[in-house]
Amino acid sequence: MRYCGQCGTKCDINDCFCTQCGSKLEVLDSNTNYNTVDNSQKMNIMCVVGFVCSFIFVILGLILSIVGLNQVKKTGEDGKAFAVAGIVISSLKLAILLFFLIIFYFMIFSYL
Repeated sequence: MRYCGQCGTKCDINDCFCTQCGSKLEVLDSNTNYNTVDNSQKMNIMCVVGFVCSFIFVILGLILSIVGLNQVKKTGEDGKAFAVAGIVISSLKLAILLFFLIIFYFMIFSYL
């Protein structure tokens, strides 16, 4: 099935003119693959998984977000915002965790 570019009516694949408005339908090229997915409309799963993991598993979220960001740059898929947010959240949580570990270390060993 294909659709008329003027009125949007569903037309048969063999029709040359729209049955509703009569406008000429564009010629289908037999070499063109009409089932391809546009990569710019596709969300990169690695970016989303990295973003979600950044809240629970900090290091895993950081790694997955970095890998997802590299994939987005190569393929042109959507998801760059998720990857960047995952990297920022994971980095901040890791810095806060290290800060508290250092404070805890000095509190424990200052009494010895």
